[in-house]
Amino acid sequence: MSTSLFELIRRQEEQLAELRRRFEEKQERLANLRAKRDTLLAQLHQLDHDISTLMTELGITNPPELPSAPATGPQPAATPTSSTVAQPTPPSNGAFATGDADPSYYFEQPRLQDFIMDVLKQAQTPLTAKMIAQQVIAAGYRTRSRHFINVVQNTLRGMMNQLPITFEKRVGYFLAKE
Repeated sequence: MSTSLFELIRRQEEQLAELRRRFEEKQERLANLRAKRDTLLAQLHQLDHDISTLMTELGITNPPELPSAPATGPQPAATPTSSTVAQPTPPSNGAFATGDADPSYYFEQPRLQDFIMDVLKQAQTPLTAKMIAQQVIAAGYRTRSRHFINVVQNTLRGMMNQLPITFEKRVGYFLAKE
């Protein structure tokens, strides 16, 4: 019986070693893909800059806006200023979608939950989902959602299960006093 126990332990150690090897391979692949993404984004940024320069030389007065340079890691949300944050223009359906064609649009953006928590922490009174959506967009969160208010509402519902966020009908969302 002890030999079968030793055999079982040996097989499980072999499986563990194989899983560790695969994990390391995946980690290496992930690092390589991230480096490739950053390189491609840097090249894209350079191309956009070259296009803008050429358009200026040709006398085109409204060159396209350049995307931001790729970040090398998670970046904290910057404090927006009125000159750096485009004010949202609500589509006819009441959503607050914004966007641009740059594929790096969403890279290294803080989570929506983080933006929502910042808005709720700064709020002096309860806020509706629409008000939170407007403030999140104004703070620099980027989305292409045509129904961003619904996204915010669903996110808030999920956050209420984990964080001290309270909702009262006809009042709005607020952080519960601890």
